[in-house]
Amino acid sequence: MPSRRWWGLAALGVMLTGAPLAAQDAIAAGDLPPVGYGALNQDQLTVRFGAQDLEIRVAPLDERLLRLLAPDAYRTLRGLVDERRAAIDSAAAAEGISAPGLMLVSFFARQRDARFEPENLSLLWRGQLERPAAILPINANFSGRQLGTRQQASAIYLYAQPVPVFEPFAISYNGVTSGGWEQALQRIDRERERRVRLVVGARLLDETVAPLLGNRRGEVAGPENPAQCWAVLQVSHCARETAFQPAVGGWA
Repeated sequence: MPSRRWWGLAALGVMLTGAPLAAQDAIAAGDLPPVGYGALNQDQLTVRFGAQDLEIRVAPLDERLLRLLAPDAYRTLRGLVDERRAAIDSAAAAEGISAPGLMLVSFFARQRDARFEPENLSLLWRGQLERPAAILPINANFSGRQLGTRQQASAIYLYAQPVPVFEPFAISYNGVTSGGWEQALQRIDRERERRVRLVVGARLLDETVAPLLGNRRGEVAGPENPAQCWAVLQVSHCARETAFQPAVGGWA
């Protein structure tokens, strides 16, 4: 006779394949998933394009995107924002902006004495050209506007409104326009779909299987929490590996 634990896992598997659309829509629309279960790296959220003697790299610093990053990449970019939070808030207040859009912009020199004009980088979305409201240099050499071969200068750009990171937009610099964000969107959409499945699965594990198992729920949740199992998409394996470990703190 199958155990209650087996029936619980079987029920969860059936329900996850038909996870409620409302739950999926809610997560996709705005619920931020937990940090630490993303799989993307920084390059996958970065647009690169050439302009004259420069290579320009642009990456949105929107928290909704950062949550899709692998842990190390998330800590790096989130730390970049947190370290400059006071300067960001001050610049936004000076421009009367309540919810600024943030972008990490880097200029790389392809040859010696390459000059760059940071204020000329703009975003084009929804038929409008958006110029930066403020630019906060990260490197000391940013204000010099000139780079030696293979040198770089980076800054955080503030825009008057949040960047529509889940929509196509273009980046323009001195007459050169890049639509590379559309390619990044394909990777982002796949990762968002994966995250929806993980979050819905963890919720169903918590709300549906836990009542079936009663005080034995630690056998499925393992020593950490249900999301840990779903993060590797191996619920049954995770359950088997932790079947003889007591629950620690119940459902985390």
